[in-house]
Amino acid sequence: MPSFPTTDHLSPAIHAISQSENLTHLDLGDYIVISPSLFWPDTQTKQPSWPNLVSVKVVFSMNPADGDWYFTRDDNVNVESENDDDDDDDDADSDTSSSDGSEADDDTTTKQNPDPDTPDTYNEKKVALALGEEPYRHFRGRADPGKLNPLFEAAAQAAAQMPRLQRMTLKTEVRASRMFIFAMTYFAPGERTGRDAGSRNVDIPRLDWVIGPSGYEPEESILEIWRQAKGEVMQSVAER
Repeated sequence: MPSFPTTDHLSPAIHAISQSENLTHLDLGDYIVISPSLFWPDTQTKQPSWPNLVSVKVVFSMNPADGDWYFTRDDNVNVESENDDDDDDDDADSDTSSSDGSEADDDTTTKQNPDPDTPDTYNEKKVALALGEEPYRHFRGRADPGKLNPLFEAAAQAAAQMPRLQRMTLKTEVRASRMFIFAMTYFAPGERTGRDAGSRNVDIPRLDWVIGPSGYEPEESILEIWRQAKGEVMQSVAER
């Protein structure tokens, strides 16, 4: 497993705290910036243990702790044309003259040349442009296995040391040409989800992937770690 920068002090710290015997649920949201060290630091000196942890949920950022990205450019997305329609509106707003060349009346001029100090004429669009917040270009929609696989492998290794684990979810929101959820969820035997309404056997452990249009293919080695940890895990992959 590749090493990650020592500047990631957060993940190892949470890793240590999460092993408390009093902790039963670990829920990390708000797109937290993490590395595999959250589950298995590369400086690990002794076998970790989560004796009473029942559930783990991590909503992680598209950026790992080393400052790179978990997702790369989707070549099918034309980033140059995205939001171009909005630019036309800006051009229209900047025209302060009437169609016959005469100056517009005072009321029109006020609306087309907003004063940020006047709430009635404050233009959020122009402020966003001035701050560099627009136009935005969301184009990172293809999963990078070289970045994601170490995280999922570390999670599977940690799960082997969680004897009471019922559910583990790692997910993020991918902002590409369209937003979609990218997630991996483990369910212990008996744990039910919305996908278990049919004939799927809930008496065995399951590993569900929701990958959207990311092109991600779960590595067989990750499934093998889960099976060594939790038995004959059934895996499913959904592109939605």
